[in-house]
Amino acid sequence: MVRRASCILLLLLAACLRRSPESRILAAFRETDFEKERTDSPRDSTAAKCTAITTVVREIMRENAIVAVFQDCAGPHCPSGQNCMGGNAIRFETDYLMVRSNGRWHVCRPIAGGATPVTS
Repeated sequence: MVRRASCILLLLLAACLRRSPESRILAAFRETDFEKERTDSPRDSTAAKCTAITTVVREIMRENAIVAVFQDCAGPHCPSGQNCMGGNAIRFETDYLMVRSNGRWHVCRPIAGGATPVTS
């Protein structure tokens, strides 16, 4: 009897476990053409040295979320071998609006973007 009750309790607890909203939002974003477009774009490796693309959830507001996609790049090198950007990297960032409908997250549109110097 006790063993049966513990099995039922374990099943109930397992059913209650869910992924965090952030992981569901990021998974939905990674399935979109927005993410594929950013990662499939050709990049001249001699022009800039860039880090991997990073995706984070900035804000969740009920049925809406903001996902930030950014990448840091160090600019092209001058003929003398010095960095043409004064030694600083540039962060390219785009914020996307995600909307939940019928329990699924979808990319609505890009809402902001820009490039800023990264300071150490």
